[in-house]
Amino acid sequence: MITKILACWIALAVVLTGCGAVTETVSGSSAGQGAESMAQQPASGSAEQSEQPSEPQQEQESQQEPEQESQQEPEPELQQQPAEEAVQSTGQEEAEIMLQIQVGDTLLTAALEDNSSADALKEMLSEGPLTIEVENYGGFEKVGTLPESLPRNDTQMTAQPGDIMLYQGNSIVFFHGSNSWSYTKLGTIEQTGDLDLKEVLGGQESTVTLSLG
Repeated sequence: MITKILACWIALAVVLTGCGAVTETVSGSSAGQGAESMAQQPASGSAEQSEQPSEPQQEQESQQEPEQESQQEPEPELQQQPAEEAVQSTGQEEAEIMLQIQVGDTLLTAALEDNSSADALKEMLSEGPLTIEVENYGGFEKVGTLPESLPRNDTQMTAQPGDIMLYQGNSIVFFHGSNSWSYTKLGTIEQTGDLDLKEVLGGQESTVTLSLG
């Protein structure tokens, strides 16, 4: 009888010992799984945190690009003077150069033509005033000989009072009357209200002084 009781106690002890081992194994595995899950959670969290800052950086870059584009403003184009205006201004400056004709006590002023003959006359007078001998001819002009010939641009025309003509390339003619011939026009004397060209140019003066003014 005592032997049977001891055998039962031993069997019970074996059963209890086995249950404790199983319990430790189960608790150990669950603890290990908990540790693994805890170890994985921070990793995933850190990954998400590391990915999140990239979005603000992209937004900052997108915000900076328009600022750089807005700073690059197109350079203003330089306004150039049109060629036609430049030619007109040059012509006006040349037109301001007047021919002065001293006849006795009277100073006449003439506007020069825009041709090669008048340009050559201006170049001749650029060295200083020129005095030439003149004489009356035909009752309508006073004519003198230049020290050198000028380019000819002869055209058949009718000279009018106040016209200055080049005749045969080396003679300069001041008209106080009218005559038709082949001339090159050099200029026109400016006539004022009280100026009598026939009286000034038809007088007995034998010299005329030409200059630029």
